[in-house]
Amino acid sequence: MDRTFRKRFTLGAKCGIAIFGMAAVYFFWNMAVLPAVVLMLVEVIAIERVVHSCYVLSDRGVDIYKGRFGRTKHIGFNEIKSVKCLKPSLWSSVMVVIECQNGKLVLLQPESLQNFMRELKKRMK
Repeated sequence: MDRTFRKRFTLGAKCGIAIFGMAAVYFFWNMAVLPAVVLMLVEVIAIERVVHSCYVLSDRGVDIYKGRFGRTKHIGFNEIKSVKCLKPSLWSSVMVVIECQNGKLVLLQPESLQNFMRELKKRMK
């Protein structure tokens, strides 16, 4: 049975969306249409990515969906070397770091961190 976890809507994402929105309104106000349209497109992509990103734990591994415009990434349980939680700094949110066998690191930010870690460790056994 698959289990789906949504991506956390972090303070950095909220601030980025707000700044792009204010900049787009500023450019529209000053009749600079081209930069305003570009900023609105960036904002739509950012909002869509935040809303539709999720992590799916299946029997095969972890599927990472990054919205409709992003690529889907699959990490098999046999490819995972280690899993740990990381709190990078005071203003950053807690992340799950998955280290793969080939040395690559994958950073995830699920909403319910404890449930995600428990389910991931249970499925890795």
